[in-house]
Amino acid sequence: MNRSLVLICLLGCLSGTYAQFAGVSVKAESLIKLAENLKEFGSAVARYNNSLTTARKSVMDEVIDLLGQMNITYTKLNETYGASQSYLEYLMNNMQYFNQTVFYAESSLYMEVNSAFIDTVGVLQKTVSAILEKYDNLLRNSYYAGDKGDACIKLNANKLIAVPNALKELTQCLHTKTNTVEFASSSVVYVVRNVKADFNALTNQLGICNPSSTSCINQYFNFITEEPMKTQMELYIVYSVLGWAFDNARINNYFCGILLDASIQDTMTDLSNALSTCMV
Repeated sequence: MNRSLVLICLLGCLSGTYAQFAGVSVKAESLIKLAENLKEFGSAVARYNNSLTTARKSVMDEVIDLLGQMNITYTKLNETYGASQSYLEYLMNNMQYFNQTVFYAESSLYMEVNSAFIDTVGVLQKTVSAILEKYDNLLRNSYYAGDKGDACIKLNANKLIAVPNALKELTQCLHTKTNTVEFASSSVVYVVRNVKADFNALTNQLGICNPSSTSCINQYFNFITEEPMKTQMELYIVYSVLGWAFDNARINNYFCGILLDASIQDTMTDLSNALSTCMV
């Protein structure tokens, strides 16, 4: 499922809920709190989505730039030294494989971003919907009870406010994991830039060799033959760190939704029992 559609549907749902509750009498302070917290949650979802997208793009932009530099550099070296350096044929074959792995890695990261977002929003949206449904039923019952219902609502105001306030935990969970993703991606970008700096430094080391020093040039090309494979291993670590951040966000946000749902269920049961007892 497209993440943009999920985000639009979720924010549309929350906007509708906000509009519905905003029109209710302000004597039910909890409804105002609920609307405010839902709006904050919608903003947190949008930020979370943006952090995932930005993380993937910022990392892949650096990796693709590195890949471009390596392809250009080795193509030029092959044109200049290919006839005399048999190692370059092996190096160019390694580059072909390296190009493919970068393509597959980008596709893999894209799928991980989708999973991290859709799975997270799915469980949190389910939690929010369950809360709204139970909250709506509870307030409807108190409304039909007339003045006595209003009196019981006021008597249990603290318990009623506890429900929308609990929704802040969802927003906090998203903020925490958003920060985790942003920190991981900035760290990974720093690592990739260091890999590029190391590659450029290694490329420049050919200049140490006197053009007439066959022995020096041979040793240089013998050494750099495995460079694409070494870089691939370095990027594997990079992808692993970013993948961990995405997966960690997905699992922890899911768990946050499960815990909050259980907590809200108990709170709603206690509140329902208190109102039922009051309205007898």
